[in-house]
Amino acid sequence: VVRLKGLKCASPVLIAHVSERELRDAILEVDGPGVDAVIQVGTNLAMARLAGIAEFWLEKPVLAINTCIYWWSLRQNGIDDKIDGFGSLLLEH
Repeated sequence: VVRLKGLKCASPVLIAHVSERELRDAILEVDGPGVDAVIQVGTNLAMARLAGIAEFWLEKPVLAINTCIYWWSLRQNGIDDKIDGFGSLLLEH
């Protein structure tokens, strides 16, 4: 772990209301030299679509936890579908 950023939402419900602008700013804050990938944890955060977009600008993996769980669930059930729009994990692996 090179950098860690907590959003410090006032309640679990408010986590779901974090804007894409705030998420983008957080991604940019944790990125930098020596960062090989950005990993977002916290399943109530709507980050799946933005993670795929962020991979484009950062030119490195950006993994949203919900996307990772979905990918793992598909693979555990023998589903090898490739899905565009949510980053390289779902598209390439």
